[in-house]
Amino acid sequence: MPEVKRLGPAVGLLSALVLPVLLIGCASNDSTAMNGSYDLYEGVVSAREYGYVRPALDVRVRGRSRVVERGASGGDLWQRVRSGMQLNLQANARIDATLERFRRDPRYLERLSRRGAPYLPLIVAEIERRGLPMELALLPHVESRYDPAATSPKAAAGMWQFIPSTAREMGLRLDDYTDERRDVVASTRAALDYLERLNKRFEGDWELTMAAYNCGPGCVSSAIEANRRAGRPTDFWSLDLPNETKQYVPQILAASKLVAGSGRYGQHLPAIPDRLGKLRTARRQNTDTLSGARGRVVENNEQVRIRERDRSS
Repeated sequence: MPEVKRLGPAVGLLSALVLPVLLIGCASNDSTAMNGSYDLYEGVVSAREYGYVRPALDVRVRGRSRVVERGASGGDLWQRVRSGMQLNLQANARIDATLERFRRDPRYLERLSRRGAPYLPLIVAEIERRGLPMELALLPHVESRYDPAATSPKAAAGMWQFIPSTAREMGLRLDDYTDERRDVVASTRAALDYLERLNKRFEGDWELTMAAYNCGPGCVSSAIEANRRAGRPTDFWSLDLPNETKQYVPQILAASKLVAGSGRYGQHLPAIPDRLGKLRTARRQNTDTLSGARGRVVENNEQVRIRERDRSS
């Protein structure tokens, strides 16, 4: 495996909502700048194919720690998301069926906006800085419902659902003290690095790129080669891929269409302030034993943890 560069320590916590967070270990989170760079590595980031994403439960959140102010531009962040959407989606029955299922839930976009509000300012800024399609801002909604504490039964963790081997391959730190999969800044940059790498491999095709994020580039390449040998089309919609992946890409694209045309689909999309707002560090305190492991609490009254630093006690 190529030499892996470690990510620098990341910014503490973004502002907005109080969400439950599962932390293992005890220590404090350090705030730092968000201008690190990352090498690109191949691997499988997503582990949704291995089982449902299980959010953390039974954790209280209360406030403390210093505040670091960030710049603000005002307005509604969703306008930037809409204006940055780049994918020219053709009519597709699988996208339309998924969109209709989402649309029938009258509060679908309300929940999406509420869950994403603490993190989307960072995600959108990073996507915009790289010139990537803003549809990618909906990918962590499908992965984890924007939950940095989400954990799958097969050890995928964080908002972007890295499995341990790929997290290390991408330069994220996982050891007895730190799990940067739950660091929103570090994991967001690592995930976007990986998506850029995949998109180059699949010659700018974002549907194939998102499929490869879910099931791995080898899986997609094998399906393409099988279709090529059989004389069949090699676009995403024509490939024989895992059922999880067949549903995964339409979910991202349907959510993007719903965000882009929320009024047309009879959905209310609550505004998200177009600013990074406040970033805070937080301290963890011991709680009772939870599921056989020592549970901890992040205390913060305005927002939730970005960085998790685990230490045995």
